[in-house]
Amino acid sequence: MTNQEKKKWLLEYRKLDQDIERDMEELQRLKSRAEKITSSVSGMPKGGNQGDRLQLAVDRICELEERLNGKIDAAVKRRKEMEAAITTVEDRTLQLILRYKYIDDMHWDEIAEKIHYSFRHTTKLHGKALTQIKMPHNAP
Repeated sequence: MTNQEKKKWLLEYRKLDQDIERDMEELQRLKSRAEKITSSVSGMPKGGNQGDRLQLAVDRICELEERLNGKIDAAVKRRKEMEAAITTVEDRTLQLILRYKYIDDMHWDEIAEKIHYSFRHTTKLHGKALTQIKMPHNAP
């Protein structure tokens, strides 16, 4: 597997995390709307379409929560795979660079400052870390 393919595989965790974040924000919006519908339904006489709107909102919330749980499970699995792969790199500094970049989503300048190296040297070490990392068998 090339360094570029390894990088792509490692970056997929960030995409999963971003998807989860978006879904959580959407879930909050839906719950907020459902609460507004609930408060307007509780003060109305029986009938009308408010109950239908509430049921649609509840159904949508349930669907989104189910999808979100699946994504969270996938992200947890990927993170465990990534952590296992990162530990295959013997040098602790190289491991830290990979963790900071792909798990903690830090920028290069933050990583360089944290490990007390120059930006350029940090990116060079990153290339070395990618070369040394052993990917799981199920990685593409």
